[in-house]
Amino acid sequence: MNKETREERILSTAREHFSMCGYYGARMDIIASESKINKRIVYEFCHTKEELYMMVLSDVSRNTAKIFDEWFETISQNTPNALYAGIIDTLENNPIFIRLWAWERLATTIHGPRILETCSSIFEKIRTNWRFFKFYWCS
Repeated sequence: MNKETREERILSTAREHFSMCGYYGARMDIIASESKINKRIVYEFCHTKEELYMMVLSDVSRNTAKIFDEWFETISQNTPNALYAGIIDTLENNPIFIRLWAWERLATTIHGPRILETCSSIFEKIRTNWRFFKFYWCS
């Protein structure tokens, strides 16, 4: 197995595990076991649980922001109903982001602002587009 595949497997497993257990409930030995990679190799990839969690938050936040940015580029062609449906569909298709956001709202870690800032950015774009639709709908 090459290094990139191994790292992606670790990150994929960590995303799922952190989203299910939160930072405080997650265990590195379980992440290693579920990814079928030796625990020592997991610690070579990221030296601490905190470092792995930061990597997961950055990755999930970046990917979710990218999905919303791409979706918002087409928003001017949609109706208010499409806005709501698009938001719900996008969030339903990103359960890891929602779960991490919920964990950070319940038990904030020092790294939670990454997820919370992404949420704030998304909600600000929704508010901005809602003003557009309110104007569009009433004119």
